[in-house]
Amino acid sequence: MRFNLRLDEDVIQLLEEERRRTGDPIDELANRALRLGLVAAARPARKTFTVEPRNLGLTHAAAGDCVEQVIEHLEDGMNE
Repeated sequence: MRFNLRLDEDVIQLLEEERRRTGDPIDELANRALRLGLVAAARPARKTFTVEPRNLGLTHAAAGDCVEQVIEHLEDGMNE
């Protein structure tokens, strides 16, 4: 099916760059990009992933600022 569509300059530039990179015709690239965008837009938004920090009870010397200090701290604990 033929369809007239006005594209913004930045979209044209992206399609041209992709055409040069892949060698695929513009109509195939536009169809692929539209399919991907429409499928992605139809998906529900993902829940934001957050990390809850936990206190591991490490002293400042073993807080992870310096790997050598952490190793030293662990070795000292093993020798006690």
